[in-house]
Amino acid sequence: MPTNLRPFSVGLSGSLLGLLRLLRLLPALMAMGVCQVSYASSVSRLEILGTDDIGSINGTSFRRVHGIFHGSVDQEENVAGLKPFLAGRPALDYAVPFEAILPTDARRAHSIVVEVENRGRPTALGLLGGFMPLPPTLPSEVRYPVGMGNGFPFTKGVAYARVAWQTDVTASVPATAQGVGQVILRDFGRMLARKSPTSAADTLPTFSHRVLIGVSQSAWMANALVEEGFNRDPATGRGVYQGLFTRDGGGNVLAVNAASGGGAQAAYPLPDAVPLLPAELLRRPASDPIVVDILAYTDFYRLRASIFAAAPSVRGLHRYAVAAAHAPEGGYPDGLIFGTLKCNGGMPVPLNPLNDAAHVRALFVGLLRKIGVQGLGAGNLPPDQMFDLTAPGDAPINLLSGQTVLVPRIDHDAMPLGGIPMVEATLALGRPLPPAISPVGTRSITDVCGNFGGWEPLSAAELRQRYGTVKAYVEQADLLLGKQVKAGWLLAEDRAAELRRINAAAQRAFDNALR
Repeated sequence: MPTNLRPFSVGLSGSLLGLLRLLRLLPALMAMGVCQVSYASSVSRLEILGTDDIGSINGTSFRRVHGIFHGSVDQEENVAGLKPFLAGRPALDYAVPFEAILPTDARRAHSIVVEVENRGRPTALGLLGGFMPLPPTLPSEVRYPVGMGNGFPFTKGVAYARVAWQTDVTASVPATAQGVGQVILRDFGRMLARKSPTSAADTLPTFSHRVLIGVSQSAWMANALVEEGFNRDPATGRGVYQGLFTRDGGGNVLAVNAASGGGAQAAYPLPDAVPLLPAELLRRPASDPIVVDILAYTDFYRLRASIFAAAPSVRGLHRYAVAAAHAPEGGYPDGLIFGTLKCNGGMPVPLNPLNDAAHVRALFVGLLRKIGVQGLGAGNLPPDQMFDLTAPGDAPINLLSGQTVLVPRIDHDAMPLGGIPMVEATLALGRPLPPAISPVGTRSITDVCGNFGGWEPLSAAELRQRYGTVKAYVEQADLLLGKQVKAGWLLAEDRAAELRRINAAAQRAFDNALR
């Protein structure tokens, strides 16, 4: 289909010089969203396979809808490898699994978070809801815990959805044109933004506020979507998702489209890829989302996070860092980490147990407020809070040729300096050593040992000298939690649960130290 350029046109009275000037300006105008480009990509229908009653969460009734999302990707989309794959056909038709968890009363639907799946898993929903990672499971077969864990984000009246985008998860996305997944994520969001003549309008409500969320690999897909312009609605020039929330994003992008550099595409960063700078990620003011990115301690060793974190910020970007590991202790069995993956040479060691999920929820609510969602209470996003960075020492680090890769400065407990003031980092029960488990690399999608951090528990003598008893420790922790609520690092409704969790962690630390 021909590309339609609006609102600029050159009539018979236009000069050749004026036309040439316009052509030179087109790339910049398109980047700013001034010059709209329309393609024939479309959503055809939703095929509903089932509807489940989720029950009442914080006084609002929710239901889960799952099925197949049907649409097409026009040959003129900026998708590397698409035209050769189509071999003369005008478009690629796709049919991919989706699910949505929605208020039963559509009038209560105001905002929705769309997850970029991580290898087919709803990783972000588990992080927000406080339940263990689920295996790759089709939406038609997934079984969530009763009450959806702690019920977040549904406790805030926020709906949730996910749609398949990855080659290895759905056959609709060609391995040689994986940017098709970017179009699917874009057009799924467009469908949620407005009514359409398809059956989708009769099945799902529309949402005035939409946030795209990704964790780890899916955060890098979300970054690629924004950086390559797929957050731009080709019909309006505005952003499809007003907000982007990533944990472990750090400017990394997947080699699924332009980032493949013309080579083989893969749903993982290239091993020698340089993370984006903030000004490279957000360069389309008319359509760029407001971004919140949370970096884990290990990201500075494995994912070269300092390249993104140390660069000057740009409007609409909010950056934070936590002393927790990219993959915290308890998320995966030791048999997988030290057995199958052979991390640390196959020798088991304690893993960094710090948990930042409550801070993730608080910052997520802050992003919702930032994009205009009402009824969430007072409060704004806290100021950016990154680590203090310095040159790396002897700890294993994934260096990058031609780039200066920095790591966080540390205190006497080897805790990183700066970042969100986590209670378990301020009142340390151990030392995060080594910062990242070897080997620390990104050579393949299974080279993930550096996502885990080590842990040296404090001795019984150290615990007694610092805190006296578990009761005294928890009293100090409660005071710090109160300060976190006031500063916006913690939701007031999460304070009691965080105190219980920290109490249990302290009790385990004291008990283990006495063995």
